[in-house]
Amino acid sequence: MDLVYESGMGKWSTQQYRVNERFDAWQAMLNESHLSWSLEKRQPQGFFGKLEVTPLGNLKVVRCICEPCSGDRRPIEIGNDNAAFYGLLLIISGHEDVVSRGKSAILGPGSFYIWDSTERTSFYLHSNIHKVTLFVPQDRLRSALPNVDNLVGVAIDWQNGLGAVTGSLLSNLSSHIGYMNARQGYILAENTIDLISSCLWDKHSQLNDKPGMDLLARIKDYIEINLEDADLDPPALACRFGISVRYLHLLFEEECFSVSRWIMERRLERCRRELSKVNQNKSITEIAFCWGFTDSAHFSRSFKHRYGISPKTFRGQIIKN
Repeated sequence: MDLVYESGMGKWSTQQYRVNERFDAWQAMLNESHLSWSLEKRQPQGFFGKLEVTPLGNLKVVRCICEPCSGDRRPIEIGNDNAAFYGLLLIISGHEDVVSRGKSAILGPGSFYIWDSTERTSFYLHSNIHKVTLFVPQDRLRSALPNVDNLVGVAIDWQNGLGAVTGSLLSNLSSHIGYMNARQGYILAENTIDLISSCLWDKHSQLNDKPGMDLLARIKDYIEINLEDADLDPPALACRFGISVRYLHLLFEEECFSVSRWIMERRLERCRRELSKVNQNKSITEIAFCWGFTDSAHFSRSFKHRYGISPKTFRGQIIKN
């Protein structure tokens, strides 16, 4: 029941099985491509499903076309998988209901949705579906978008603006990856995460309309633009926005990080991106200082603590690959 690989892409279809074997085969292949699920079919005889699985750096793109079915990812299925991923789902055609974190979302063409592989999730397909899912390691997406957990389980319309551009990229990724070498694939993976993060950053600001959230969004934007300023810290931010340091910390209470940690995470992510560029001529220290660090040893320790590898080793692996 293996995927048949063509130009780096794994292709599979239920058509290669007897009618009475197709749904069981689909269950097995969906578990291999989409992590573990418990499925239930909607028609008594046969089943049609087709998958295309394409690796992209440390990401994975899965295109799925299938007939109606439903599935549940319960604690027993979650326990079957070792790594933690975010599933970034884009609906091309058809309709799907997804339930996560006790919330139900109705998805249609152009809908974008993030599900967390470590949390219970269920889906129900109303009709034939065509969808693309990008699987991203959770630590990788969190490094680019620290507040991503606030967007899990939220249906987002990507039919217009930057969302439409990002959706078009996701939809067409698997069509072109097979023609790329490993270096090009890695660069595309990094740029894809950057584009998705930019789009979701804007959406997160739009979704948060509670008192203070608009101010918090403006503070985050200011931080992002001024990361190279070594003097950027909570007192400087509080002064810039005319609020107390205490109130600034209160605004960040619902985030995953304190103000100082948020600044550190964003600086580390910028440095990681710079170190990922194979044509980068700056030294590691120059890159660190460009993004607000003032001590190279402190930067190296912080980078290794965040990514589990020293910046020197990280850059060496990029060059080697």
